[in-house]
Amino acid sequence: MEEAKGYMFKLSAYSKSNSAADKEEWIPVDDQGIVPNISTGSDEKAYTEFTNVNFDSESTGWINHGLSIYGLNSYATIYYDAIEMQSLNAQGHTVEIEFETTRV
Repeated sequence: MEEAKGYMFKLSAYSKSNSAADKEEWIPVDDQGIVPNISTGSDEKAYTEFTNVNFDSESTGWINHGLSIYGLNSYATIYYDAIEMQSLNAQGHTVEIEFETTRV
């Protein structure tokens, strides 16, 4: 995916792997490689929290450059206030999400 210069948040699964030491971390960065704050006025950095995601499986976790989550009580929560942060940028707002669902 080609990003426009000046983006404020990127979360990519491209190089993630179930065998990596940081498999349970998914940290966003801006176009300078800096982890953004969750929201204006907050010192807390943006992050992702996984609930009941099995990274020791061949069918869930980081599979084929994506995150595969299976199960009724399994999910990922991304802590970042995209709308509030973008209000600082008077040039506009673009949100781009790539996802796929199977066996729904």
